Amino acid sequence: MKALAALCMAILCTLGTWGAADSAIDDVLRYLRGMPVSQEIRLTLVIPMEQALRAGRATPMVTLTYLEHASGLPRAQMEQALEVLISGHQATLLMDPLMNKALKLWAMRRPWSDINDELHLRLRILLSAQDLMVSRQARSTVLLQTASCAVTQAMGVQEVGWAIGDHIATGMDIGDADAMVVRARERLLRLRGMAPCVDTVDALLEALSPELVREITARALDER
Repeated sequence: MKALAALCMAILCTLGTWGAADSAIDDVLRYLRGMPVSQEIRLTLVIPMEQALRAGRATPMVTLTYLEHASGLPRAQMEQALEVLISGHQATLLMDPLMNKALKLWAMRRPWSDINDELHLRLRILLSAQDLMVSRQARSTVLLQTASCAVTQAMGVQEVGWAIGDHIATGMDIGDADAMVVRARERLLRLRGMAPCVDTVDALLEALSPELVREITARALDER
């Protein structure tokens, strides 16, 4: 009887957690639908954002806070802030780091032009890293038998892209690919220590090279 009661309690707690998560996601989508932006942008963003929130590629709290800050911008800039999300969600990137970067810069009272430049630099680097480290690396793409491995891969791409972005954003020499590799390798090794799919991280480590980093950087900067 006690075991049955414990099982029922566990089920109720799980259902409560799911319900809370659904409610938080609904709050985000409701806020997005109420933003004074073009219908095209709103409709383009709703589905990929919901998918990202349900898949854990973004969290409701960070997303809602980002949207609230974006709502304080003039309409043209507000739409720029949402277009960043559209690009990231459609590419199935992990979005909390990008949004948190914007929130940090907002907290520092940086102008939107600076924040927009930073977000687009980071986004271009992440998209380039995703394409060049995944689409062109056979070993990196065959090790995704489970959903957790796909998440690990996304985390690995995020770590490499963020390492390159940190190097460039802090004014370091963009031609120093070796230094960027060192940064990226350190981040991947930390990820390896906690990731559920070690083989996926190892594939990304194997793919990492100065030549690859130079290609990622060149593509990202050429698209400015």
